[in-house]
Amino acid sequence: PAVEKAFGTARYVLFYITAVFVSFYTYCLVHPETHIPIIGASGAIAAVMGAYLIFYPRARIVTIVPIIFFIEIIEVPAVFFMLGWFILQWANGCARIENTTHIAWWSHIGGFTIGLIFSARYKWYTRHSSAHKR
Repeated sequence: PAVEKAFGTARYVLFYITAVFVSFYTYCLVHPETHIPIIGASGAIAAVMGAYLIFYPRARIVTIVPIIFFIEIIEVPAVFFMLGWFILQWANGCARIENTTHIAWWSHIGGFTIGLIFSARYKWYTRHSSAHKR
């Protein structure tokens, strides 16, 4: 809801559909030899995560941290959470383990990246266009 509110519903739908295609094509560019179909919304969800980071960089995310036999619930700055998540996606994507995990890591990377780019450009555009209207 927060990212949809930042974009507005119509732009959010356009953003989400664009993210689906970009994340799919990112995977296809990295794995042109694959014959394994990919399906799912994880690339688009990754794009929403990237947009959230741009729109709400100071937000805090509640997350679960397993510590041996205990579970700790903590608040983490969004930037650290997202950066850690992206590094994990990148590392798994570079390890080329899709065939064993059946997770399209590069789809996540492409989605997150387009989320960052699309929302940063939108944020810049809305700030500069509103400044010129004053």
